[in-house]
Amino acid sequence: MKRNVAIGLFISSLLVVLIFRRLDLNQLLNSLQSARYPYLVGAALCPFLAVLTRSLRWRILIMPLKSIATSALFSAVSIGAMTDMVLPARPGDFIRAWLIGKNEDVSKVASFATIVVERVLDIMTLLLILLFVLSFFKMPVESVRVEKALQLIGYVSGAICFAALGALMLLKYKTNPTIRVIKLFFAFLPQRWSERITGALEAFSFGLQAVKKGRHLIGLFSFSLLLWSVFAFSNYIVLSSFDLDFPVSAAFYFLIFQVLGVMIPASPGFIGTYHGAVVAGFAVFRVSTEMAFSVAVMMHAVFFIPFISLGLICLWKENLSFRNLRHAKIQALQG
Repeated sequence: MKRNVAIGLFISSLLVVLIFRRLDLNQLLNSLQSARYPYLVGAALCPFLAVLTRSLRWRILIMPLKSIATSALFSAVSIGAMTDMVLPARPGDFIRAWLIGKNEDVSKVASFATIVVERVLDIMTLLLILLFVLSFFKMPVESVRVEKALQLIGYVSGAICFAALGALMLLKYKTNPTIRVIKLFFAFLPQRWSERITGALEAFSFGLQAVKKGRHLIGLFSFSLLLWSVFAFSNYIVLSSFDLDFPVSAAFYFLIFQVLGVMIPASPGFIGTYHGAVVAGFAVFRVSTEMAFSVAVMMHAVFFIPFISLGLICLWKENLSFRNLRHAKIQALQG
């Protein structure tokens, strides 16, 4: 854990230094002052809509386990998102599962399984968005390398996604045989540990039963598309606030870079990696580094500040503190 935190801090610090070495501070200040800040109020509302959308999608997924009020899911999602930004190792998904398990008396492991399905849906949706970007976003001729890099990312992400989807389907439809095979890999462990792993897998497979076919899947994919479109819309507002005349497809183009930026190990808040990814996305345009960094700062601020604020409010309403969340990851995995 400490080593991962140290690596994240090192990468964030390195990227911040590399970016600032290329910046003219006076030009940066002028770029930041050129933004039309009333536009950013609209962008700052997007995280609230994103949390609501994620909560409604989670409600569909978790319904077979228990009918849970959207308000409870909204609170858990808000706290999870906030902790991902302020705590190391990004424990938000585990904390979400722990909160719902604690408050709604459902298996924390089964709840976590529905969140894993969420993440697979997110990857599949982002792959569709990447396909949209490659098909409709016209990059300059000299940006062939960027286009090929995005294609490679799509292939690798698709392979990982379908491998994960296959594993989940095996655990869902062939639960007992799959668990028996997995137990063989842990045969060297003491019996009580093996039984704990088996129990966790059974609870996890129970959570996967929430995924159904037909209109159920249509609803899940519809909310997934809406969720990521909300983030892209926020990007479009920020770009417009700087009078950058980019097409709507550019908002989805930058979304891909933002997702890549938050996947890289970083300090809490994705400092450096997020900004570096957005600046890298601007490399195909004739835009100054100062303007690119200014846009990155604003894109980060309009989701970072609302998510933190909303999470803290929900944490206060739940009568919890960060001390309560310290062991939530372990408790969630223990069921």
